[in-house]
Order: sequence, then structure tokens, then C-alpha cells
Amino acid sequence: NDKRVKVYSEFLKDIVSDIGAVVIDFSYDKNGNDEYNEDLGLDFDHLIYPDYLEEEVLKRENLESNEFKAIKILSHNNTSKDPILKAESRYSVLIEGLSQ
Repeated sequence: NDKRVKVYSEFLKDIVSDIGAVVIDFSYDKNGNDEYNEDLGLDFDHLIYPDYLEEEVLKRENLESNEFKAIKILSHNNTSKDPILKAESRYSVLIEGLSQ
């Protein structure tokens, strides 16, 4: 899988890497401005974020963009308490989303 993915969660980065996608690194300065390396620019195919960061992601990203597909993952409080079902749910959403 050669999909380049921007991920707004350290925890989700591990899952996305497990699936085989390339996670791009990004960071923000103390003012919340993007600190992209210039060569990365907006060079990603998918944007993955947990539901609790949706407001922040909406401020930073154009989720209506045709440049990438956005995938929202439900956080601990908004999904099954059963750890197996929780993992299956997250992986299935990611695998399906990254296959598009």
C-alpha cells in the first residue's frame, strides 16, 4: 500500500502503519501554524483523525477538498467498550477508507 496518510493521532498512526500506509510527519509551531517541510506540501492521499479532534481538524484542513479523502475514527467513548469489537471497527473503517 503506497497511500500517503496524514494522521491526527499518535495512537492512530500505529494502526495506519500496521495496515501498510505511509504516515507523513507534520507538526505545528507554538502558534498552531503548519510546520510542513516545503517538499511535503499537501502531498497526502488520506487524512485520518479521531472524532474528538474534529473541530481542530476542520479549522486546519479543507475536508471538502478533492485532493484527499478524510476518514473520521470514533474515539473510546463513542465506540464499543469491548476491545475486540473496538479494534475490528477501527481497522475495518481504516481498511475500507484507505482502499478508496
